[in-house]
Amino acid sequence: MKFCGFIGRPLLPMAVLGSALLAGTTLAQIDRDIIAYSGAPAVGTQGQVYSFFGVPQISQAGEIYFSSYTGSDPTSLEDGGTWVWTQAGIQKLIHTQDELIGYPAGSFLRFPPSPLGTTDDGRVLVALLIDRSTAGLDTQVALAIASLDSIETVIATDTRFPGLELFINNLEEPAISATGMVLARMSSVGIIGSSLIRGDANDLELVIGQFSPSPPDGVEGDARLFYFRDIESTPDGIISFTGQLTGTDIVSSNNGGIWVGYPDSLEFFALEGMQAPGLETGITFRDIQTSIGSQENDFEMNANGSCVFRGLLAGPGVTNSSTTSLWLGQPGDIQMIARGGQPAPGLSAGTNFKSLRNPSIDDNGNVYFHATLEGPGIVSSNDEGIWRYNASGTFDRLINDGDVVNTPTGTVTITGITPRVLHNNSGQIVCWVTLNNTGSTPTPPDAILVTDTSGKPHIIVKETEIIDVNPDPNITDERTVKFPRIDMTDSSFALNDDGRLCFHVEFEDETLALGTARTITPSGCLPDTNNDGLLTPADFTAWIDAFNNDRVECDQNSDNTCSPTDFSAWIANYNAGCD
Repeated sequence: MKFCGFIGRPLLPMAVLGSALLAGTTLAQIDRDIIAYSGAPAVGTQGQVYSFFGVPQISQAGEIYFSSYTGSDPTSLEDGGTWVWTQAGIQKLIHTQDELIGYPAGSFLRFPPSPLGTTDDGRVLVALLIDRSTAGLDTQVALAIASLDSIETVIATDTRFPGLELFINNLEEPAISATGMVLARMSSVGIIGSSLIRGDANDLELVIGQFSPSPPDGVEGDARLFYFRDIESTPDGIISFTGQLTGTDIVSSNNGGIWVGYPDSLEFFALEGMQAPGLETGITFRDIQTSIGSQENDFEMNANGSCVFRGLLAGPGVTNSSTTSLWLGQPGDIQMIARGGQPAPGLSAGTNFKSLRNPSIDDNGNVYFHATLEGPGIVSSNDEGIWRYNASGTFDRLINDGDVVNTPTGTVTITGITPRVLHNNSGQIVCWVTLNNTGSTPTPPDAILVTDTSGKPHIIVKETEIIDVNPDPNITDERTVKFPRIDMTDSSFALNDDGRLCFHVEFEDETLALGTARTITPSGCLPDTNNDGLLTPADFTAWIDAFNNDRVECDQNSDNTCSPTDFSAWIANYNAGCD
């Protein structure tokens, strides 16, 4: 499991990575902080400590929601809670020891609630596992929206669906939109298959499912949807999902599809067995399903309702190297943007795409994907990379095997790239990479890589690195990184549009830590600490804030530390001005 969070005073000390900023340059730098770690006091509890963390959620405002097991016994797997980290520190949202309001007396949380998504106004969707045994009732799973002020249950198992004779048996794959609309796959007692539901605590509706009186758009006869996954929603209520069909004429070659639209006007986006638009007659989609709960992602919708998916083709002339394809558009208007066997744009003649994986789309219409290559001079050390198909119709190769990355301790070479890439709406990406073996480790070390807004790659954390996890400058608690990790199942889990991401690491002593990092592209003038392109008294306030929060703008004498000597340096820099 993986999660994210910090404790105590504001984020000190800070690790500053990258080249020192010099007046007249615009080199991006990285702020990095450890924000919670195994053995640290769990905020808002009596003597408990953080132990094991799960998957974090980061909001566009920069809040990081995380869960952790706690307890005086670090191996306890029942006590725990959910917290939110901000620049001001950490606050507790809910803990297994808290009293549950609105449930039978004696009810309690069995495990720490898991954050499942955030809204633009600072709320988080959580899953609650509620033990009601003292009241003679079964354990209940509830989806709730939590904030610092309240926790509101949206829907729960072991209850009847509002207004219908459906007894809720299970809730899976929950998601929440930026505006607070909850979606989930629901199974009901006595009904084979599942249903797609959406709404909030005041208004829930069944969207489509095995209960539907008519087949979904694009399908005829007695075909019905009975399984859903990859459920998403735009802020204004457009939903999308991949679904599996059942019916008399449904077989393995036509039992899957993608549907997009408002709940009362869903349209098929693509169906297995359908003719692939624009390709030779007889070339069809043989597989458009995705792998749920894995690092693979073959379908995604952006905030504007545009979708991208990976389809495997079958038909005349289709070979193993030309079966994979990427498609972009909206219902009734999709186009192929890349296919295996086609020339890789910008590379030498004969260099082609071999395989295409994990497409995702930002709100500007740019598509990011992993590709392997084949052709003259292509070998295992330079055959894979992360690409972007721009909304303008052009391609950019963002990172590739063999690329060299500068770090504070020298250069490293990328020797492997995870097929899954995360992105934000500012053009940045983050992924796992493997680096060349420098002799310090028996095997090539893993690392987390992020690009800044100019496309320059930076290493956030890497295997064998030594990190001081304690924020107290008077206490040293150094631990050696064994595995750097970032959750790769959804971009919104780990990276926001401001370039802030959250990650976690496992250390050699089997303890864990959570961290946050952010790329900063300065204005090019050291004393311009608020990066607005002007030198004004507001920069003094910004420098104080940078000093108190140990951010990269504090370092005015370029010694890679934040200390009181930087105040005198800021005054000198300010008085000297910038060209």
